[in-house]
Amino acid sequence: MANPRDISAFLDKGCGFLHRLGTSFSGNGIDYELDKKYPARLGFNRQVLRSFLKSGSISQCALVFPDLFFIDGTDITVICRLTNPGMVTSLLKLTGIKELPQKSIIPHRLKNRETVYWSLWEDLLMVSTNEKELEKMLQLKSEGGKGSLGQSDEFQYMLTQLPLKKSTWSYVYFSDPFIRRLVSPAVKIGQLRRIRARAHMEYLTACALLAKLDGIKSPWSIENLVESNYITKRYLGGDYYFDQNHILYSKTYGRLSNMKTLSQVPIDRVSPKEEKAYKDYVRTYSNYWRQYFDPIALRLDEVTDGYLEAEVFILPLVNNSIYNGLKGILKGNGDSAGLKVPQLSIDPVILLSLNLGEQAWKGIVKDGYKMLSRYIPIHPAIFEDFGPGLHLAVHDADPVIALGSGDLLGIFGSDLDSRAMGMGTMFSLPVILSILTRPCTLIIETQNPERTLSFLKRAVPAFRFDRHRRDLSVRVHQVGDRDRWVFSFNVAGIIKLRFGVELHKEFLLIRNIPWSHDEKITAVDTTTLKSVSLKTFPEACDLQLPGLFEAAQDRSLFVAFQGLGHLYPLVLSGYAGVEQAPQKHADLFGFAPNHPGKGRFLWNNFHLRSSTYGFVFKQKQPAYKKDDTDFGLLAGFKYLGVSMQFEDTGLRTKFRWKITR
Repeated sequence: MANPRDISAFLDKGCGFLHRLGTSFSGNGIDYELDKKYPARLGFNRQVLRSFLKSGSISQCALVFPDLFFIDGTDITVICRLTNPGMVTSLLKLTGIKELPQKSIIPHRLKNRETVYWSLWEDLLMVSTNEKELEKMLQLKSEGGKGSLGQSDEFQYMLTQLPLKKSTWSYVYFSDPFIRRLVSPAVKIGQLRRIRARAHMEYLTACALLAKLDGIKSPWSIENLVESNYITKRYLGGDYYFDQNHILYSKTYGRLSNMKTLSQVPIDRVSPKEEKAYKDYVRTYSNYWRQYFDPIALRLDEVTDGYLEAEVFILPLVNNSIYNGLKGILKGNGDSAGLKVPQLSIDPVILLSLNLGEQAWKGIVKDGYKMLSRYIPIHPAIFEDFGPGLHLAVHDADPVIALGSGDLLGIFGSDLDSRAMGMGTMFSLPVILSILTRPCTLIIETQNPERTLSFLKRAVPAFRFDRHRRDLSVRVHQVGDRDRWVFSFNVAGIIKLRFGVELHKEFLLIRNIPWSHDEKITAVDTTTLKSVSLKTFPEACDLQLPGLFEAAQDRSLFVAFQGLGHLYPLVLSGYAGVEQAPQKHADLFGFAPNHPGKGRFLWNNFHLRSSTYGFVFKQKQPAYKKDDTDFGLLAGFKYLGVSMQFEDTGLRTKFRWKITR
């Protein structure tokens, strides 16, 4: 990380967005408080951490993790390059470190009886939760970095694909050895054992709460729970016990809120069942996951005008039917034609742009002409000039049908079961429904605008009267004296669809609701990544804000009631009051159910309810208030865009966004 001060901004705002992101995708509103957990594991509270970051005495910072199991627990090593070692020495006294000699490891005992390890070598300050990890860092330093990831051929090649910039905030790299370690027997079987231990600990804690609810005396004892028939004798004399604060501990893994890392519980032997489970995992991984992720680099930059940009590069992506299929449809870095994205005079809510390859356009031409020629006497040569750009602009509206999750990005996603429907259907069905329920503009790039216009003009005289074909009649009329037409499709006299068609610059515009928008193409941008571009403009939402608000409240209601389910046993049993219940739940189970928004949990007449959403048997949701935009995943975003490009060596993706101040 080039500027460690940026970590403070992430702790202030970034964690909130990540929490909303996780809640949106998982429907789970629980909080593991990772932004507090890991600084605490290093012996920092927030105030001391901010003092370090804002002191200006740290110029660069690197974070090293042996695995990605942040929720269950992983080791962390922090390496800082100092500009003012004297100031840092003074700040270290706030953590209890009185002296830090050069080139040695100093263990420091924390109040929770855990140990962290500190070391200072010239201008490098290092702290780790794992002594062996820190020893590796010192060895690499003593050998001038020989054998390090930074000097490996793999990383040097990745830097040619995704080089550092002056504007770079941070750089994240998942190396091939790192990913291979993540799927190794030691890590996967170790994590499997820890997950099983967590399940047992959650079960025993729940049994103790049930016993307390039933009025059993001293339920916080394994022996008493066995004697009262709440659990079986298998737990007697085993690995688990309750402490004086009613917190369940495992002699092997610790407590649920702070489980030991995999390095603290190494694997020496495996059972036949574990061996079989790992072989099954390897078989599945080899057939699927490795073809997606191996290895990965991410670079975060601050670009012009307050925009932030994250660029991700994944390689090698070989021998994968999905990626190879998409590479055959979309143009990549090897194609000369860039992706030309039109800018509209009226910002749409979402603009999806595809740079289709020759084979894809041949299929569109063949299918398109076969379908239209049955109803419209248009010359087939009009299709030959189309491409390579194909764009769909979805405009502001309050649709009758809510797609997917009902939010903005639900336009291009669905809650349909992937096992019942193919990936193509899951993607295309919501898009088709969007065209039928929202004002949309289909924008097709043409290589010869004049010839395209002449073909349209020739087709018009043939539509002086309705053209009937079975239960479908088609009619076209010109709009005034302009080169603009409306094609009307009447299906059995029940459904009538109208599409407006006009040519603007080098693009053919087809509007599904011709009278709803009259946007123009003001400029054309050529994206740096050539395959796909997706842009969202949250501030363009106006008419659909009430609908988006309702969709957001649906998810928040689900999250609130999920929290009620977690807290109800604690409050009903008398273990904790409603105000203390979330923190008590975090102490017992390792996570806290948070109430979404500004509401809170209330207890009344043996009912646990939400101040905003009521209780299970009488649900309610707040009414939408005009100009209320502080809700949903994209709350606070002025712009969010995604573009990607298939390359010979992998997949490159860019995310660009701007947050309203």
